[in-house]
Amino acid sequence: MPTIRDHIASFVQMYNSHPIRKQVQREWYLPAGKPNIMYNYPAEGIRNYAGVPDPSILGLIKDQLSWFDKTAYLAPATKALCDDIVLRSNIIYNLTKILPGLD
Repeated sequence: MPTIRDHIASFVQMYNSHPIRKQVQREWYLPAGKPNIMYNYPAEGIRNYAGVPDPSILGLIKDQLSWFDKTAYLAPATKALCDDIVLRSNIIYNLTKILPGLD
């Protein structure tokens, strides 16, 4: 999983550093330039819509997602389904002897 996360982070960094070309047909609503630069250093007159989130809403979201484990490879329901399939197929394996992947 760390390898996948590294690849995604590299892709995001590369994508947000590339220039978006000006498009004559869309220049009234589609800005041109590098996304990182446009975000961090907006052009004069661009309104900043950022705001402080409501702590009660953040708490509600945190409570609703308390089951989520960001280090897990699978959602709990998916893992339970996979475990059930392995058990039903009579595949015998020892989790202590399974070696990590090549990442």
